[in-house]
Amino acid sequence: MTKNELVEFVKSELSTKVAALKNDINSLVKDSSENSKPTSGDKHEVGLEMAMGELDRLTHQLDTYKRQYSELELMDFSAKYVIEAGALVKTNRGVFLISTAFGLVKTGSLSAFCLSPQSPLAKALMGKAEGDQVEINGVRHTIVEVK
Repeated sequence: MTKNELVEFVKSELSTKVAALKNDINSLVKDSSENSKPTSGDKHEVGLEMAMGELDRLTHQLDTYKRQYSELELMDFSAKYVIEAGALVKTNRGVFLISTAFGLVKTGSLSAFCLSPQSPLAKALMGKAEGDQVEINGVRHTIVEVK
């Protein structure tokens, strides 16, 4: 799998998560409005408060996924020779896409960690090239390939 195919896969996963969250939010809003009949009592208020908390949590998650998608859209994924945002980096410890904090992505024959450029490992790798080494948390990474 190429770097561009990996990026498209992550974007597709983010789009799927955005769509699912939108459905969840719409269902929650619909359920809340249907159950908001004038009634008194602690049970009703607690249920409404829980629904609002869940709505806030889902909205925050939706905003995060949209921001990550936008980051990928704006990032330059052309070939790299030194590590910077948009680089696909192979080390003796794994494969890392310096892009957005999406975590482990497994697709086909490739497993890669999508790291934010602000992550400690990505910061240590920035500006390095093939053959360089970095150490983070006592773990040495030897850079094998930069794309």
